[in-house]
Amino acid sequence: MRINSESAISAVRQLSDRIFVHESPRILKLRCTVKFFIPLILILISCSGAEKETENIFDPRPLNDAVIAALRDAENTGYIVLDAKSGEVLCEHNCSSRFIPASATKLITLFSSHRVLGSDRRFRTRVMYTGEIVDGSVNGALYLVGGCDPLLTSDDLRQLADKVVKSGIRKITGPCCYDDSMLQDVLKANPLRGLTSLCISYDYSKIEAKRQGVPAKTVPPLAAKEDPPFFLSGDNSGFLTSPPSFVPAKQTALFFFNELARGGVKGGSPSRKRVPADAKELVSIISEPLVMMYPEILFYSINHSSELIYAMTLAQNPQAMRDLPAMSGQPNGQGGSLIVCGSGLSSKNRLSPRLLADVLLQCYITNFSGVSIRTLLDPFGQGYSVRGRLNAEQSAGISAKTGSLAYSLSLCGYADTASGREIIFVIMATDFAMRKSYEAGQIPAIPAAQWQQQHLDDQADFLRLIKLL
Repeated sequence: MRINSESAISAVRQLSDRIFVHESPRILKLRCTVKFFIPLILILISCSGAEKETENIFDPRPLNDAVIAALRDAENTGYIVLDAKSGEVLCEHNCSSRFIPASATKLITLFSSHRVLGSDRRFRTRVMYTGEIVDGSVNGALYLVGGCDPLLTSDDLRQLADKVVKSGIRKITGPCCYDDSMLQDVLKANPLRGLTSLCISYDYSKIEAKRQGVPAKTVPPLAAKEDPPFFLSGDNSGFLTSPPSFVPAKQTALFFFNELARGGVKGGSPSRKRVPADAKELVSIISEPLVMMYPEILFYSINHSSELIYAMTLAQNPQAMRDLPAMSGQPNGQGGSLIVCGSGLSSKNRLSPRLLADVLLQCYITNFSGVSIRTLLDPFGQGYSVRGRLNAEQSAGISAKTGSLAYSLSLCGYADTASGREIIFVIMATDFAMRKSYEAGQIPAIPAAQWQQQHLDDQADFLRLIKLL
């Protein structure tokens, strides 16, 4: 006897609703078991009731019903799943609603910077001087000039200082200066405090804590600063970590000129001054291509680097973030967007799952200087920002980027399904009422950590279900 799939699905959905209307402590213990298996029952019932004449046509309703049944907060959640090759929508819910994307914004920054700057873009950090060089003495000023290198490291500056020493310079008779004026007007408008075109190691430091019997370690690219307020890193790594200085250009200049002094170059303390137009270049270093920076920036979700790339993109094309629908291949737009920062730190950012999925679809067919988007993204479960969400078996075949702010959570990327289909997925959740209370300094009804855990569970169930496709 053939089962009527529509009525069976309705019955199981009603059962689910009745079970979870009143969540007593005893019922809550059943959640993880029952709540997840009900969606599986929905899919199986639907498959058993499929008609032969439509068996080659994908019906998204059973999957949608299954995912919605599994969600703990469907009202404040939106998602969409696309076939990566055809762009066909496989399932969706609230996909045109706007959510706070948090660090998922970094994928928008990546895509826009590729379109505007080019993935092969490199960045130059220079040492310049005024006056003349006589017998190894700079009879004028020496300038360290920032070039907006998103991943400038202490090793880079050591290399730059070594070039100065090898050029024969032994003394600077004039002032030692640093210039971080590049894109200054654009950077000032950015919400990330202290953003500058001259910054070492994202404005963070790690200093080795000396322990008896522990061998010395180096952790490039991170470098020491002068008298920073240290705190323990908390990971038992034996290192002390400094918070942002918010004066990164000065700290970067101090590090560089200290390296010059180590190399035997005599000079004074650095001061901030714009390099004059008649200054001459002494030496420089050039960064790796932008495409080679993307994996590290996404893997560690580096805000400072993302904001620098965002600022350079806007400086070259002020409309870049407003043209997202057209750039994503959707001239009329599918859901709205508002991007005020490139890292996702601002809760004012808004994206719809549909638009983010369209951008991911364009990324999928884009050649990033010979590198595919899935190569640039973190293999799910390996990186810092996605660690621990699913076990190794469940996370196999997933490349993803996460985003997290208080009362807002995003997860998006690519996955290989059980049938061999390659899919694009986006799931976003924001509780705007609780976020508003949180920003007002009030105590929301649900603590942020508890809210986040519930929605992390939703994301895990979502991934388990869509991987059954």
